[in-house]
Amino acid sequence: MNALARAGEMHRSHPGEVGTTTARPFFHPVPMSHPGGRGFEPERRTPMPTRHEALGAEWMAAGVWQRPEYYAAPGQSRIDSIRARGQWRSALASASSTSARSAS
Repeated sequence: MNALARAGEMHRSHPGEVGTTTARPFFHPVPMSHPGGRGFEPERRTPMPTRHEALGAEWMAAGVWQRPEYYAAPGQSRIDSIRARGQWRSALASASSTSARSAS
C-alpha cells in the first residue's frame, strides 16, 4: 500500500485512482494449507468411499485421510456393531499381542 501511495504522489493523484496490482499465483511450491488459510484442512478418502458407505462405514481421521473406523450395524451401538460383524477379533488380537497397523 505504501508503494501505491508513493505512485499516487508522483502522478499527483489519490491512491484509489492509481489502482492495485494484479494478484498472481505463487511461483514456487506452496503447501495446500497456505492459500486456503488457517481453517483449511485437505481431506482425502480411500478409492472406494461409496462402497464403504454402502457397508455402513463410520469414518475416522488418519492424518489427512478419512478411513473407515468400523462398519455400523443398523440400530446398534458402536461396540455392538463391531462385535456383530466380527471386527472385534482383529482389535482383540492387536490389543493382546504385538501387532503392526498401517493407516496409510
